[in-house]
Amino acid sequence: MKDLIPNDVVELSKTEIIKSINKAENTESLEILKAVKAVGTKKKTMRNKVRKTLSTLSEDGKSLAKLHEIELVMNCLKVNKLIDDMKSLKSCIEWCFNDLVKDEKHPFFVKENRQSMKNVEINTMQPCVMSPMLKPKVKSKAEIVEDISDIDLKINLTADNDNKFQSKNKIFFESHCELDENNELVINDETFNATMELFKAFQNEIRKARLNAIKVKAK
Repeated sequence: MKDLIPNDVVELSKTEIIKSINKAENTESLEILKAVKAVGTKKKTMRNKVRKTLSTLSEDGKSLAKLHEIELVMNCLKVNKLIDDMKSLKSCIEWCFNDLVKDEKHPFFVKENRQSMKNVEINTMQPCVMSPMLKPKVKSKAEIVEDISDIDLKINLTADNDNKFQSKNKIFFESHCELDENNELVINDETFNATMELFKAFQNEIRKARLNAIKVKAK
């Protein structure tokens, strides 16, 4: 993305981003962008296009060749302040990496080289770039936790007028209720339960921290 950042200022240029995504050499970026915007009806199309782009290797087969295509799409969404589409693409990228890890036809992909997108917000003009995903810091006794993608579980605890949380957590709910072509949940019960265990671990840790704070204050 350096060629799309004017001078030495680490900020995106909306004009250059839009111009670049419409160039002939970036046709894949434009196709992905269209699929992201139509995600409500074409989530499978978006996944297929992103997966195809992510799975393209360099000539020597030792690195990913088209991450710039994905970055270009994300930054186009960013300069247009389409935060929901940005989050949707980020989740799609993480899903695709995990799916490629499970695909025996793609031996290059292993847990260690999964990647994600950072700087996915609209309050700055810092460019979105791909970066290595962090390994899980918390693991339950069940090995399934090791298979949970290292995505940030961002939960909005603000309830709506009906004291429901779904409207404030649209992306999270959609991803956990999505069905595949066989009408089975994409995120199976084992993975879902393992995620809930992480919530419990978080609660236990913060309770312990609160107790420690009281002990320190009492000394």
